[in-house]
Amino acid sequence: MVDLGIAVGGVAAIVASFTTLRHLGTYTGWGRLDWLLPTTLDTFVITTTRVWQSQRTKSAKVRRFAAGNAIGAIALSLAGNAVYHAIHAGAWVPGRYLWLLVVLVSSIPPIAIGLISHLAVLRGRDGEFAAAEAAKKAPSPAPTPSRPDLGATTRPPSTGPAPTASSVPDPTLPDPTTPDPNEGRPACSRPDSDEPDSPDTGPPDPDSSKADSSKADSKDGGKRRPAPAPTGMGEDDPLLSKAIAYAADHFSRTGRKIGAEPLATHFGIGTKRSRLLRDAVHGIREVEPGTDS
Repeated sequence: MVDLGIAVGGVAAIVASFTTLRHLGTYTGWGRLDWLLPTTLDTFVITTTRVWQSQRTKSAKVRRFAAGNAIGAIALSLAGNAVYHAIHAGAWVPGRYLWLLVVLVSSIPPIAIGLISHLAVLRGRDGEFAAAEAAKKAPSPAPTPSRPDLGATTRPPSTGPAPTASSVPDPTLPDPTTPDPNEGRPACSRPDSDEPDSPDTGPPDPDSSKADSSKADSKDGGKRRPAPAPTGMGEDDPLLSKAIAYAADHFSRTGRKIGAEPLATHFGIGTKRSRLLRDAVHGIREVEPGTDS
């Protein structure tokens, strides 16, 4: 019964609207083609409404255009029916405004042609518009996190002030926190700090002058010292290579040049020989006078 009611009501409405719009066409000078006015309007209403409500229409752009045209065509058909009934009933006489009514009614066909053509083009591209709209609505992919540089060393953030040039320790200077291995030892002649600094810390100069090896050793408090090596003193001392290695180790540990006393203690030699050996290690060409104890 519902379908029958829809069919009967739809046919009755179409016939009533068709007849009224046909009379309006006759009144505005359409002549024998007066039936084309209701045909244009009613067909346009049915077509745009079907496109608007159809499930085949996927694009929102096409659906909006069809909805606007359907509502406009229904409003225009409603206005045409109302105008003719007002004129036929004598409620309104166009009079001097009849020309305006003729122009408005005559402009319906070209406007309908343009709108129907545009709707046909949009409907043919419905799938393209739907894909573009779906791409816009799709969420953007999350950015891929960058992989950390495994070769870089991660350092904790520094909470203190940036180090300055004056605060950076010099690797060539002795560490004040490193204990002196010679501290606390009894000095036989004089401490190392009182000895003159040598101008060169490099290897001994082969051209250095030899000190007098015939000078007698000073007294050492009753301790017996080994006899001097028969091959000579200073650069000819057989302990020179070992003394150079021991001096380099002493400098790396204390940061100071080695003196005669550590050499005498380490190798168990006399004071005079240890001083000549020290001079040969430091490359002093001449023994300074007044150094004998």
